[in-house]
Amino acid sequence: IAWNLDRELAVAFDFPNPQWQQPYRDDNADGRNDWIFEIPVRGKTTSRSPGFPFFVAAIYKTLDRNWFAVRLAQILILAGALALLTISVGRTGGNWAAAIVTATLAADFFVLRTSGQFMSEALGTAIVAMLFVCCITASPDSKNSSPFRWLPIGILFGIGCLVRANMNAWLLLILASSAAWTVWRALAGKPLKPVLIRVLLFVSGVIIVTTPWWIRNCQVTGGLAPFGTSGSFGLAGGYCDPAYENFGNWHMATVLASQKASMNSSGFDEKSLPQQEFQMGQDSTRTAWNWVVEHPRKIPGLMLMKGYSHLGFYRQPGWLM
Repeated sequence: IAWNLDRELAVAFDFPNPQWQQPYRDDNADGRNDWIFEIPVRGKTTSRSPGFPFFVAAIYKTLDRNWFAVRLAQILILAGALALLTISVGRTGGNWAAAIVTATLAADFFVLRTSGQFMSEALGTAIVAMLFVCCITASPDSKNSSPFRWLPIGILFGIGCLVRANMNAWLLLILASSAAWTVWRALAGKPLKPVLIRVLLFVSGVIIVTTPWWIRNCQVTGGLAPFGTSGSFGLAGGYCDPAYENFGNWHMATVLASQKASMNSSGFDEKSLPQQEFQMGQDSTRTAWNWVVEHPRKIPGLMLMKGYSHLGFYRQPGWLM
């Protein structure tokens, strides 16, 4: 996607393009990249959020297709994000708190795994760190608190949604909790204006940034998919018996089986790539939902296992064992 954006094209895949393939062919003496050349996918996509590809494309514009520069930038961004968190905690909790945060973050499994990788986690972590600090300074208890600070916070959150698709789910949770909080304040006889102003400014900031992407996704998929399809693709592999039996870890064989079933359906080949992605996402979501309905008692345990394994205490790579 970044390569296409560097050539001022759309948010799209172009795996069969010989120019895109060339670096992988140059470093393929052992045949490890052969699978890349067999991917036929080409066309606009909604399966990836655009923020990280635009970030990589900006580096390509400046330094050509320099993979080392992207990895180095990722490391520096992640280091800056962790430093920001440490400084923020140090100012409020003192040196010991800052030292504990530093030690914890330095040993964090996902920090170690994702730093320097071609993934959106580092950039997303930096945005979340900035949001954390901004929300503290904009809280009603802050000396310099102002409702209007929530507009730039919303803009920053919107950028986060374009970098990490899961932040769209956070947005829905924020809106739901804000509505619940507003109802509680109304029932308690407390003023609603301060809350409503902050929520309105925050949502306005998010909409300013994300609306073009949301509209584009609905247009190219032909369905209601404002957040894209990256979140729905793999749901079948996250909520199934193999995932439950494997300590909540996503089961790729189930994901691939769901996608294969979609591809074998009638009329699939006549659809555009975004429309195919939308169908695969819909089918995967339906499969996951059916499993949830059939196994309600397994959900609490599955959630606990997922939370624990996502901290890195399960199936760590060999160099961390």
